[in-house]
Amino acid sequence: MTKLYQSKTECYVVVRSRDPESCIARLGAFKVGAVGEPLVAAIEQYGADYQVVVEPVEFESPPMPPPPEKGTDEWYRQEARSNYEDGGVIEIDREAAPSHGDAGGAYVQAWIWVECDMENKSDD
Repeated sequence: MTKLYQSKTECYVVVRSRDPESCIARLGAFKVGAVGEPLVAAIEQYGADYQVVVEPVEFESPPMPPPPEKGTDEWYRQEARSNYEDGGVIEIDREAAPSHGDAGGAYVQAWIWVECDMENKSDD
């Protein structure tokens, strides 16, 4: 079963007969703050024989957050992950602290795996 997520910023105006299972029309998606006018228009068009309700927009997966603004700490972390991260070898924490430089870049903290084979370890 697919998990559905509800948007907090968009909704549909839904027209049903008095039977709650039947959907006559689904109008939208509208921004939550702008739904009043389409709701009034649907009530006027369909009249008292129908139930007009507002329902949240549903997504099959959570909506993607907008990309971070260039030059922010999160942008540097994402750039470091996409260009340098190699699972189990080089990893960047979710909250790694970038150190911003003067030349329009930043150092990003990373974990680097160093293998230590105890059987072949030399004293050198």
